[in-house]
Amino acid sequence: MSGITKESESEEDIFLGKTIFNKYKLIRKLGQGSFGSIYQAQSKYSNKYYAVKLEDMRHESFILEEESIFISYLNCPRIPKLKSFGYSGSLIIMVMELLGNSLDKIFENLPSRKMSIRCVCNIAYQLLLIFEFIHSCNIIHRDIKPANVAIGYEEKSKYIYLLDFGLSKKYYSSSKKQHIKLKFGKNLVGTARYCSRNAHKGYELSRRDDIESI
Repeated sequence: MSGITKESESEEDIFLGKTIFNKYKLIRKLGQGSFGSIYQAQSKYSNKYYAVKLEDMRHESFILEEESIFISYLNCPRIPKLKSFGYSGSLIIMVMELLGNSLDKIFENLPSRKMSIRCVCNIAYQLLLIFEFIHSCNIIHRDIKPANVAIGYEEKSKYIYLLDFGLSKKYYSSSKKQHIKLKFGKNLVGTARYCSRNAHKGYELSRRDDIESI
């Protein structure tokens, strides 16, 4: 599988205008995280759009590798579908289904900076259904926050999707029939503003911590 090929130059972003895997042209930057960047891309062979995540493997975090494994394993309708995964030079590349705005961006654009009770309840209900499925697959997310919850793209905009499984973990071993052990003194996992009390205390996280973050 080939990697990035250059099609045009941008003074603001060296990746804009380039093509991933000879198919996905990066047309707009959507965001920047601590482990990499995400772009909107258009297929060279259709009018379809995708999201492309790029991570520099020189950072030695390999978050995208972990995320691709969990997304493929879960195969949940409310998790963006993985389209392609690979490497190019020092880059780890993941191509996914494109989604709409995240909850934090939606909230920022609200004139009143306030969501209705009905809207909040709908978001919470959909999230609980997603986590019922994820937890039934023995996975915990560990980084729940408004930036990692988004609405669907265009005709799917009434649905809530869960993003970013780079910090996810199996909490139960099916082969050993064993729950992960409670440990203390661990570094904080997730985002301090939204993580559970146990995360701040340095405990090993489990399903209850996902629910508390929701």
